[in-house]
Amino acid sequence: MIRYLLGIILFISVFSFSACKDDETKAEPYLNVEETLLQLDEKTQQTTIDVNTNIDDWDVTSTDEKWCIAARLMTSGNRVQIYVSENKDTDLRKASVFIEGGSFKHEIKVEQLGSAPGILLTKDTLLVDAAGATRQITATANITYDVKLSDNGWITEAPRGRVTTTTYTFNMDENSRYEARFDTIVFRSTDAAAPQLEVKLPVMQKAKTSSPGEVEVEGDPH
Repeated sequence: MIRYLLGIILFISVFSFSACKDDETKAEPYLNVEETLLQLDEKTQQTTIDVNTNIDDWDVTSTDEKWCIAARLMTSGNRVQIYVSENKDTDLRKASVFIEGGSFKHEIKVEQLGSAPGILLTKDTLLVDAAGATRQITATANITYDVKLSDNGWITEAPRGRVTTTTYTFNMDENSRYEARFDTIVFRSTDAAAPQLEVKLPVMQKAKTSSPGEVEVEGDPH
């Protein structure tokens, strides 16, 4: 009987200790934002961005630019709204939005075209392994344009279907040669306001690396 009572007391003690330990153990804090670059045309507009976090008291600030205002949406979960006014100047302008919580700080770069004709790309270079890859590029422009590929054939654009979009998907074939290769994707204006404007996107693909079975040993009778 005494052993039975001692067993019950021990069980209750262990259970209580575990419960206290669980209460004291909290999930590791995290704060993630997928967006790192926001490129916009010259018009007034606003964009909403999701914030993935378990931190309650995170905050959002922006650089001291009156044309770019960022605020946390308190009524719709973890979201940030970024507002930009019309850019009536000629040149591109830039700002930064910072999302901070705990020890985390995430920067979103904001770029807005001016009245001058322009094309912005989310990447300035594509670096591809020899095995080939698929890459996406988003273009923002205030003019009409076409996308031109060379005749080399190892870069192709994936079909975009019937929906017009500014996001382009390019497929790069495997490089079977033992030397790197280079090419260029050109975003070229078709607008009379800027007939000479074009933005070049360099593509660099690594060389194939030889495997042991492909190395020829000098003097090997086989």
